[in-house]
This record gives sequence, C-alpha cells and structure tokens, in this order.
Amino acid sequence: MTAGDVSATIGTGGDIDILAGDGIGTGSGQRGGDIDIRAGAVSGSGTAPGNATLEAGSSTASTEGGQALLLGGQGVGGGLATVQGGPGTAGGAGGIVEILGGIGQGTGGGGGIQLTAGASGAGVTGNGGALTLTGGASLATDGAGGDLTLTSGAGNGTGADGDVIIFTDVVEAMRFAGDGTDVIISNEANVGLTAAGSPSTQGSGVITSSYNVYSTVANVADAITLPATFIVGTQIWIKNDDATESLDVWPASGDDAGAGTDTAIALAAGSTALFLGTVVDTTWTQLI
Repeated sequence: MTAGDVSATIGTGGDIDILAGDGIGTGSGQRGGDIDIRAGAVSGSGTAPGNATLEAGSSTASTEGGQALLLGGQGVGGGLATVQGGPGTAGGAGGIVEILGGIGQGTGGGGGIQLTAGASGAGVTGNGGALTLTGGASLATDGAGGDLTLTSGAGNGTGADGDVIIFTDVVEAMRFAGDGTDVIISNEANVGLTAAGSPSTQGSGVITSSYNVYSTVANVADAITLPATFIVGTQIWIKNDDATESLDVWPASGDDAGAGTDTAIALAAGSTALFLGTVVDTTWTQLI
C-alpha cells in the first residue's frame, strides 16, 4: 500500500490513513476496533520472517520528511499503541524493534526521535504519564538481564560527539560529554548563594540542589537547612566559600544531620561537607 509521490517544486506526497472502526453507542460495552500490522511468520529453519515497516514519506527538496504516527484509539482509557519485535521460535532470538529518525538530505539535519509520555487532562487530580525504558528480563535459569544503553551520536571530522543530557522538566540535571576517549560529567549546581540571616534558625534557607556553594555568610552561624524529603543515597554537597564566617547546617524538623535530632552542624569558613541520606526522610550521615 503506497501513497502517491509528488515531483513538483512545491507539493505534498500522498497520505495513507489506516483507521479501525469506532465503537459507537451509549452503553458501557462499546470498544473501538483494533489495527494489527504484522509481517508474515515462517516455520522452516532456514528462512527468515518478513519485516514490518511503518515509514513516512521522504522529501528530496529543502523541506521536512513526513511524520509516521502510531496512535491508540481515543476512549475513556486511551487505547494501547504497541510496537513489538517478532517472537523467536525454536531457540531463535526475538526480533529487534528499530525506531529511526529520517535521514537528512544535503545540508539538512537528521530527524530527531522524541518519546513523550501523555499529558494529563485538565482536571484537578490527573498526573502526567510516566515514561519508562527497561532492559529485557531473562527467563533462563542463569540468564543475565538486558542492558539499557543511551548513546549519543558520533561526530564526523572536526565535529564534536553529541552529549547525553538528562532533564527534570526544564532543568538540566546531568550531562555526559565525551570525546571518544574520556567523559566529563556535569551536574546541576547552585552557586553564589547567600546563607539565611542570623540568628541561626532551623528551617531557614532550605537546600534545593545536590551541589551548593555559599559565597556569602554575613554573620557567624547564619543558617541553611537540609531537605525534609529524601531517599537513602541522596547526596548533598555544601561549600562554605565565605572567607571568615562559620555556617550552621540544620536538619529539617525532627531529623538528624549527624549531631543529634534537631541539632545544627557548624561548617567553618572555606570548608566543604558531604551529607548522605541513610534513613529515608529522617537521618543524614556526614561523610566529609
């Protein structure tokens, strides 16, 4: 099934729509129809199964290639859209699922790949959908689970290799930058901070980042406070970059930062401290 090409200077290739039937009615049992696109299987040992391809139209001019959309049906609970490699038989491996961005022509860039979980509805309690990438589990007696690999694109000539970047919402949380031999890891950090004013008060200046540099501590024992919500393994780095004044590091109310419940730890001018969460939402251990 092939849509028509266009060879004019300005034009659009033909579309193909494959639509399942809608479930229409007012009762509770209606269901939209399914669409299955499946390549043919084989039963012989020396032949290969067919491939299933969902491919948008290409463009040879200075315009974008078409979009390839695979959408589940609309409903009270949206329909499932599944892309699955073919199952292996008689000891054969399962088929690979390959999702490729379009190849650029001439000076055009390659097409990106975007995986985005669904946004919630406009109601009060809806949450955005989760996006999970999971390596395959092994069902063999001593089989290893599949790896999860994120790989940036390789540069060509004098071009730099791409970075691997992790965001939380719009904040860049971590970046892995490499040159083919070495990797530099960058983390989000709060620098140039000012400690909360005196007198030292628990709950003042709550820390919101794993890496924190306090450039200004105007008075001895100005205060900051560790987060109240954290998991085991959470790390909080604090540098008191002030030249003269000590900084008080408080736990949240009812917590222990290492000096006892609801007790501050003094961090001298020029010193660095590392706190590790060791009991969820309750206890920190000072490693440095």
